[in-house]
Amino acid sequence: MILQERKSEIKELLFEINATTRRRQGLDSWIGGGLAHIFGLATTENLDDIKHYLTEVLRDTKEATSAWRKRQNLMTRITRLTGKR
Repeated sequence: MILQERKSEIKELLFEINATTRRRQGLDSWIGGGLAHIFGLATTENLDDIKHYLTEVLRDTKEATSAWRKRQNLMTRITRLTGKR
């Protein structure tokens, strides 16, 4: 199922981002932030934003999947009841 694959990809991305969390260490952090700005690299804030958005997408996808399943179950029950008449 494509949806399950996408959910797995998002979970893997979140795991990788969390595993490579950057530490702020005074001057190194300041220099690193400057280099990131000059070369257009991702900053810690960018990674935090990405984690936030991916988490929202994953949560909303789970909710949508759950709602779809409930609707499908309801439609199946309606069809069975209608067929018994």
